[in-house]
Amino acid sequence: MSISKRISFLLIICLVLFVAYLFVMNQNKPVQKNQIPNTTSQTINLSQITDKIKIGMTKNDIKNEFSDSYRTVKDLQTNVELWRYDISHSNGQAAFQGGVVERLNGDFVDVESILQDKLDLQIFIQFDKNDKVEMFRIYFKGTDNKVHEKITYPDKTEERIIEL
Repeated sequence: MSISKRISFLLIICLVLFVAYLFVMNQNKPVQKNQIPNTTSQTINLSQITDKIKIGMTKNDIKNEFSDSYRTVKDLQTNVELWRYDISHSNGQAAFQGGVVERLNGDFVDVESILQDKLDLQIFIQFDKNDKVEMFRIYFKGTDNKVHEKITYPDKTEERIIEL
């Protein structure tokens, strides 16, 4: 076998092995606790989150689903304590990302990071006096490239576009 045929053969073998490696690495792996599943579009599907959080869940239930990586902030209208989660597909986990909003102790939505795809969504969770989820708000980028707010109350869910 000539040298050029051997090189071609080795290149083909390397290419086949590389494609097989990529295929294996991209297989759906089981989701571990506290991990938000990634989707093929590299964004977090809203239903993956809304399926994890329900009215009446305890603080421990929320920690078990999303982790301890939340930030305690105040609702600026009611002065009620909220838990804030910033969720990004880049790390696949709920985590407080920080930034300008980190320095403000209020329920500010990081619209810029959501629009720039640095965050997939933010969740603000309000608990009642028994430490159970009373209401939650989810902020995410819609297919119209605008930030949407989805608020879930015990008796209804509302969605609206955030106008700047």
